[in-house]
Amino acid sequence: MKICIVGGTGTISTNLCKLLASREDVELTIINRGNHADKVPARAEVLIANAFDTEKMTELLEERFFDVVIHFVIFNPHQVEKTIRIFENKMSQFIFISTVATYNREGRVVFDENTEKNNPFSSYGRNKQASEERFMEAFHQENFPVTIIRPSQTYDENRIPVSVKGNEIYPIIQRIRRGKKVLIHGDGTSVWASMHSIDFALGLIQIFLKKETLGEVYQLTSEESLSWNHIYQIIANYYRVELRPVYIPSSVLALSQKYDFLSTIVGDKQYSVIFDNSKIKSVIKEIPLTVPLKKGIELYLDNVESNPELQVEEPDFDTWCDNVIERLTQCSVSLAEVL
Repeated sequence: MKICIVGGTGTISTNLCKLLASREDVELTIINRGNHADKVPARAEVLIANAFDTEKMTELLEERFFDVVIHFVIFNPHQVEKTIRIFENKMSQFIFISTVATYNREGRVVFDENTEKNNPFSSYGRNKQASEERFMEAFHQENFPVTIIRPSQTYDENRIPVSVKGNEIYPIIQRIRRGKKVLIHGDGTSVWASMHSIDFALGLIQIFLKKETLGEVYQLTSEESLSWNHIYQIIANYYRVELRPVYIPSSVLALSQKYDFLSTIVGDKQYSVIFDNSKIKSVIKEIPLTVPLKKGIELYLDNVESNPELQVEEPDFDTWCDNVIERLTQCSVSLAEVL
């Protein structure tokens, strides 16, 4: 089977590349800019290019035909347009990796492929939605053989789901392990579904070359949902320290001038999410759960502890947390006097 992956070195795609490269029945080609060569499996063929450079890509693909192309780096309809022209008549199945961020999270807890979209807080989600619409138009009008996949947040040994964060994840880990107070949005009881990229890969390969999936949209998400309190408690338990959460309303976080909590918290993590994967389970054997979230978080922490270069500090964020927590504490004391 000839497989082409566009991207291939990000959180969601690296383990897919490793899995495919390990299979004797797969010839794997990876197309990317070549910025993370250390993440590319040895058995994979690598083509270095800007995926949206029409002239260069047309030249690279001139004599090629793939069974499946999986594209991870399309973020807007303009890129879709170029991609359709580049890959038309070059594969049997084209898989576009979209996102569940297309959904409007307000007023829902359980989500499926028919959930209302137009997420008002996420331009990323709206652009992915517009990309989906253009691909579906190409399927119906041009017979472009697309299958659309909507993953939830994925994670791996280098990245895990966290609540209120700056640019990095480790500063939150550092606060917890040092016994410092840590910010969690809401009251920490909303539930979140995050899928390890190994399980995403194991699920995705089950739809390869299934003709019934062409022109269809599928969620591929974890069916395990944990509260943010539970997620943070796993981290605290790993270090055998007390978790010291400080809760902050999502509506207050939205006022931040320093960090974009409007899209990451208000439009996403503040809501409980439970995904109904009935549709994709009608065409694959099962939703993989080889790495439950507790195990995945512990694997991430093992990796961070073993690799000091991953322990990236963020002093500005740490100071910001201290200042916000101090003000919240003062407000709580004042409120307690009148409650």
